[in-house]
Amino acid sequence: MKDPTGAEIYSDVIQPKSDGFFEFEFPTLLSSLEGTYALIAFQGEKSEIILVGLGQLPEVQLVAQMDKINYKAGEKAIISFIGPASSTISLLIVDPSDKPKFSDTITVGPDGKKEYELDLTGYASGVYTTVVSRGNSQAEELFSVGLQTGSGPIEINTTKDSYKPGDPILVLGKSGPNVIVKLTLYDPDGNEVKSKEIFTDKDGTLSEGSFRIPSEAKIGVWKMKAVSGPNFVEIEFSVTPSQEQGMSIEVTNIEKTSLATLVYINGFGADGTVVIEITSSDGEMVDELKFF
Repeated sequence: MKDPTGAEIYSDVIQPKSDGFFEFEFPTLLSSLEGTYALIAFQGEKSEIILVGLGQLPEVQLVAQMDKINYKAGEKAIISFIGPASSTISLLIVDPSDKPKFSDTITVGPDGKKEYELDLTGYASGVYTTVVSRGNSQAEELFSVGLQTGSGPIEINTTKDSYKPGDPILVLGKSGPNVIVKLTLYDPDGNEVKSKEIFTDKDGTLSEGSFRIPSEAKIGVWKMKAVSGPNFVEIEFSVTPSQEQGMSIEVTNIEKTSLATLVYINGFGADGTVVIEITSSDGEMVDELKFF
C-alpha cells in the first residue's frame, strides 16, 4: 500500500483460501493523510493495482511498481504501471551515478493499466531509479541489480522505544554500502509478524518505514531483527496499550531454581503508584507489591 505521497506504508504476505478468496484490513488513524491510496498485489508474475480514496473519491494518478527489489544481472524486471486510461507516459531509468540509463514511451490500456518488461542485460551492480512521468505528474520507484548480502556489521534503531497498537515503525540503520538487508518483526511470543528485504544506499545508510504494529497487537516486548549474510543484529522495544485500553499486567515467565521459583511480571499503561496483590487459588492474599 502506498499513501497519497507515494510512500509505501504497508506490506504483507497473504494466504488465499481454498476458493482463491483473500482479504485484509488496514486501520486508518485520525492523523492518516486524506487522498488516493494505491493497493498493489503480486502473485508469481501477475500483478494488480487498484486505487482507493480516504476521505474523498480516488483520483487517477501515476503509479509504478517493480515486481522485485533486487535482480540479477541479465534478468528481466516486470514493471506495473497505472495511469489515466489509454494515456501515454514516459519511462526513464536512472543509473547509480544519477545518469539516464534507458528511456521509453508507454501507452497504458483502456483500463489505465500496463505491465512492462525491462531487460537488465548490461546493467552494472547498484541502485537504480524508475521514473514515470506524464505532464506535471511523476512517480519514482527504486530497484537494485546484483547487490549482495553480508558486508560488515549492521546497526539498526527504531525512532521510539515504545509503541501502541496501530503505530507505524521507522527503522534507521547503517551497514556496508549497497547491500541487501532483511528486516523481520517479531511479537512477544517469537512469531514472525512481517519480513521485508531492503537495501542500503551508497553510503551504507538504510531507512524503512513500511512496518506497523498490528491493531490487535499483543502487549509486551517486541523485536526487530536485521540480517545480511552472516551478519545480524536484534533490537527490542515495547508495545503498550492504547489509552482506552487502560492498565494491563501479565506473567511473562516462571523460572524454577534450586533456591526458589521466580515469577516475571510485566505491566503497562500505569501512572503513579501501582499496587499488585497476589492471591492464592482460595482467594487469600499471599503478597502485596508496590511500585512507584
